[in-house]
Amino acid sequence: MRLWWNWQTRYFEVVVGQPVQVQVLLSAPKFLSMKYFLPAFLTLVLLTGCARHYRITLNNNHVITTTNKPKLNKTGDAFIFKDATGRLTVLPVGTVKQIEPQSHTPPPEPLYKPK
Repeated sequence: MRLWWNWQTRYFEVVVGQPVQVQVLLSAPKFLSMKYFLPAFLTLVLLTGCARHYRITLNNNHVITTTNKPKLNKTGDAFIFKDATGRLTVLPVGTVKQIEPQSHTPPPEPLYKPK
């Protein structure tokens, strides 16, 4: 006879040599009840909404998209951020024209598209 702890059912289980009749309960486990599921789901939705991308416009009108909010370094002479590929990047303060949150709407189409 073998005895072990089943971590999913939280019961000790035994292997016996003879066939045994098993009764399966149709109720869901208590840890999956709605009172725990709803707060966990709402927390997940709120945390995923906090991820923002920012656009940095440089003095030469180039635009850089970041995956986190740019922060000034300790000396206050450069911005530190992660770019769209996830690399840590540093930009001098003098080269930055504007920092703004990126909207969810796509940028407007240019009036003229060279072919």
